[in-house]
Amino acid sequence: MENSTRKLSNGLIELKIHVAAAFFKTVTDFKRLRAHSSCEIHVPPRAVFNQEPYIRIKGKTSDVVNEVKRQIDFEILNARRTLKSDYFYGVVLCGEIREKFVTFRREVLAAQIPGIGEDLFRSDTHLHISFGICVLADEIEKQKAITLLQSCGEFVRDMKMPFKIHAKGLSFKGDSPSAVRTLRAGIDCPDLVKFADRCTKRFNDSGLGNPRFSSNQVTLHVGLMDGGHSDGGRWSFTNTFDAREILRRWGDYDFGTMDCSEAKLCVIISSTSKEYYKVYSTVQLATCDTCFIKWLFLFGVNSEIDLGLLSRKLRELFLSAAQLPRHRMIALVVSLIESKYVNGENDLNLTPFYDTSSDNC
Repeated sequence: MENSTRKLSNGLIELKIHVAAAFFKTVTDFKRLRAHSSCEIHVPPRAVFNQEPYIRIKGKTSDVVNEVKRQIDFEILNARRTLKSDYFYGVVLCGEIREKFVTFRREVLAAQIPGIGEDLFRSDTHLHISFGICVLADEIEKQKAITLLQSCGEFVRDMKMPFKIHAKGLSFKGDSPSAVRTLRAGIDCPDLVKFADRCTKRFNDSGLGNPRFSSNQVTLHVGLMDGGHSDGGRWSFTNTFDAREILRRWGDYDFGTMDCSEAKLCVIISSTSKEYYKVYSTVQLATCDTCFIKWLFLFGVNSEIDLGLLSRKLRELFLSAAQLPRHRMIALVVSLIESKYVNGENDLNLTPFYDTSSDNC
């Protein structure tokens, strides 16, 4: 259920908002400290709250009520930061990057560098780029996060899809190359950085994201090796390893490229396992032109579509496509896809598709 506002018969404004059960103490403490506030804050008993996690704020004006909500949101945000982040959103890596990581791992292990064992390497099937992390405290917040992820699809309208992700070069997280906590590869893809920045801002603005991953400061990378696994399988954030020889020999290692046209919300299963996450939700990313072509193929022309979001060529096509018989429309779409017309890579002779003189329908 979404937050809702209504005017009561006594003239007061009532705002009903969702608060996950994990933050019950946060809101009860807030209510106690604001006992003499101009607003009335109703928090149901814990047993009721666990089943229906909503509170009500009543006040004389919407401004007063919304100000109290803002203060509660701030307290919940602070409380959320103390909880363990159990979800991240980003992209999963595969193809050439995964294959070259396997080669990199084999080469490093073959060098028999003291202190470097297979237990330090991440699983090749779980290589990923994190945009940000979030704490999702109940099913309502999980559904909200899925909706947020799906809404992020609109951010690629001004980008060329799919993303061309290039992973190259090594960097590290730690105090020095001799005491590395995480060894990672750099990511070169300006559009992906822009997309990640927009996603991070949206998640942070919603209150579900962790501000530690701040927009405008997203540095994308993929983790390759973790010192946390280096103590006989027991995870520790203080464990490190000496990566100086790896950085010297493979510092400019090229992990190749891959095309990416989807982003994922993933749930962390266990930080003690190399295969520590599974995909929870996926959003398919496509430019508006691509979405238009797919939609046109399935449903026909929608007169309500925002023509300003289409390229010039497809905008012209849209304005005339409504005149086509359906079988010609389908043939046109197939040709558009085959010719890569969507990305503007080729011109297409549309005349045969608009010559309907021989049609009987």
